[in-house]
Amino acid sequence: MSSMSNSVSDVNGGFITDNATKVERWREHFERLLNFYTEPTTPLLTSTTEPPPSLTYPVTCDPPSEGEIADAMKRLRNNKAPGEDGKAVEIYKSCVGTLVPWLHEVTGQVWRDEAVPDDWDSGILVPIHKKGNKTICENYRGISYMEIATKIFAIVLLGRFQSVRDSRTRPNQAGFRAGRGCVDQLLSFGTKRSYVATVKKTSVGFTYGCSAS
Repeated sequence: MSSMSNSVSDVNGGFITDNATKVERWREHFERLLNFYTEPTTPLLTSTTEPPPSLTYPVTCDPPSEGEIADAMKRLRNNKAPGEDGKAVEIYKSCVGTLVPWLHEVTGQVWRDEAVPDDWDSGILVPIHKKGNKTICENYRGISYMEIATKIFAIVLLGRFQSVRDSRTRPNQAGFRAGRGCVDQLLSFGTKRSYVATVKKTSVGFTYGCSAS
């Protein structure tokens, strides 16, 4: 992984030497990058129009169970950076039996109150260099180190919706589904293009949901 530069450029291209000003420059960059304002649009439905009926999905709305929490803890990946509390993934995975009752109580309160602890709402934002001049903030992307308890809660929620999402997603959809990468699809697409070029014919169709010609 490429390291950060000790120097940072301001918006006018000049170098910043003061550490406090560097931190402020990074704050301004990520605030502009991660927050944007869109003009309000005309609503598609007027206030007198009846909204369409909502679809019903087989997703439980009960608080997370101890079994769900234990399963989420076991699915955590090792060697991942912790959040502000400094508690590593390995601590949770090695103390499942001890921590599950505590997390079950915490997530139950979160579920009932519909509000997460303040610590779950913050993270450590780390700039990672992508390419180009290392002194330019725009050449970095940010990753957030979140507390592990937050990730466990997110895994539980994702697990509840995943089966519904898979049932409503076409079978050939790949890229964000477990065990369904894009490599095989790209290979099939390339093979088809090579075949068309070989036989010198024009073929228009759809390969794995993408237009191919």
